[in-house]
Amino acid sequence: MARKHTHAAYTSILLMIIFSVVVLGYDDYYAEYYDEDSQPPVFTSKSQLFTVELGESAIIPCDAKNPGDYKLVIKRAFANGGEQLLWVGREKMARTKRLHLDAQALRLTISNIRVTDAGTYVCHFGTNPPMELQHHVDVHYPPVVSLSVSPEQRVRVGTTVTLTCAARGNPEPIINWSKREDSSEHLIQLQQPQQQLILPEVSHESTGTYICSARNGIGHPSSASATLIVEYPPKVITEEHSVRSGEGESLELVCLVSGEPKPSVLWAHDGDVILPGLDTEGFKGFHKSSKYYLNSTKYDHINMGSPSNSENVPLLRSIEPAIKVKPSSITFVNNTFMYEHHSLTIENIHEADFGTYVCKAENNFGKDYVTIQVTGLPHPPQIVSEPESNKYNSYTFKWEAESYYPIMEHMLKYKPRQLNNSTLSNESWERITKVTDPQSSSSLLIMSDQGYAKEDSKSKSAYTEMQDNFAVHQTQKAPNIMHHVSLTVHNLKPGMDYIGYAKVRNKYGWSPESELFAFSTKKGRPMAIQQSSNGHILMHNQLMNLLHIIIISRILECLYI
Repeated sequence: MARKHTHAAYTSILLMIIFSVVVLGYDDYYAEYYDEDSQPPVFTSKSQLFTVELGESAIIPCDAKNPGDYKLVIKRAFANGGEQLLWVGREKMARTKRLHLDAQALRLTISNIRVTDAGTYVCHFGTNPPMELQHHVDVHYPPVVSLSVSPEQRVRVGTTVTLTCAARGNPEPIINWSKREDSSEHLIQLQQPQQQLILPEVSHESTGTYICSARNGIGHPSSASATLIVEYPPKVITEEHSVRSGEGESLELVCLVSGEPKPSVLWAHDGDVILPGLDTEGFKGFHKSSKYYLNSTKYDHINMGSPSNSENVPLLRSIEPAIKVKPSSITFVNNTFMYEHHSLTIENIHEADFGTYVCKAENNFGKDYVTIQVTGLPHPPQIVSEPESNKYNSYTFKWEAESYYPIMEHMLKYKPRQLNNSTLSNESWERITKVTDPQSSSSLLIMSDQGYAKEDSKSKSAYTEMQDNFAVHQTQKAPNIMHHVSLTVHNLKPGMDYIGYAKVRNKYGWSPESELFAFSTKKGRPMAIQQSSNGHILMHNQLMNLLHIIIISRILECLYI
């Protein structure tokens, strides 16, 4: 009977507890029975914001007076309304070893803090009503970046490319874009900080490695990169479209080729392919002469057109020994365009080797070519005389002409220049032509616009000295290559500005004209001269002295008479 009463008592107490929690709405499940007359605890700490860097420690203070028998509850509160118990009284609820409670000081220490530790921490006493103190922890950590594209992107020329850089970090990172165009470490800053980099209508100049970097003052900056490869048709250039040479010489023809994917390159002479390349469309046949060397050169280090450590490697071993191929070299033009260097060497040149050479490149997106004329024509003459004569009425021209073959004819043209120094006068050109004997370089005839210079012609005084001085000399630059010419033109006006040019001819034809050359006769007032009947020239002061003597003689004769 006693047991029944005891069981009934326990049941009544349990029902009362349930009634108090559920019916009366008492939701403090940490509360215990305390004496209502006792002094409740009071927090002495104030709500704070703690800013800590990743890996450091944070101390959450829950300092209080009169805690008594109340249990201190420390929990995390989340923005979605949830919470996580960390400590209840002296009992640790969280499993992490990074939490430590100082029960005397009522302070929670979080060691080796992580990004996930950021948030709101609540100190709680189960009084009625509950007493709480909130602290906020802000964790600063270095930036971490990622790109929206794969590490290597291949796109067609003309495409618009968008690169997106996602950066995480606290404080919020600042994003910068830069570009590395070659293997060097030099970076080009692209634009103001922003998350997206838009490259409209990319060209070959857009090729390179794009780097997104982020920094926020915490730790080291973070970066991610993507290499953009712009695919485009070949482009072929050459520095010399006309190359002069002579029989027995060796000659190297050079073309620079760019394109992505890497183009195939072939050479042709007057329509005949020298070595097969990607295709032979448009070419008549093939040369397989052992006189040709097909070269392309590669360098280990790229230095803006000044490569080093070149290496010759024979690649076409199945072809005749005189044909050798070396790996291609890379050359930069205007710091942006990367070209491969290809060359064709012709040894022991004969007349049949003159003509048109074609360097052709082709890839999946197109083709391009350049033509190079190999000729025996002379180079344009270079006028090397001083621009001002030391004579009032004459000027001595000096020029040098480079030709692998004897010069057969020289031509000089000149005329006065207008006073404004910017345009030529309307007067016609005076022309002097000199024909030489290729065997002896001696003078055969001289001709002006008025005709041949005859003994009794008026032009003899103007051109006789030119005939005497018009001599061809050869230097030691190479056998029979450099020809020096000197001639004097008379009957010019004192202090007059002139302009002229020269050209020369060998058995293959005329050279291009030299650059226009400005020259002048001596400035100032020349002394009057007079030519006697017997051809002797008398100066003005001598004539005056003679006149004085005659006058004095006449006066003396009159006195004696």
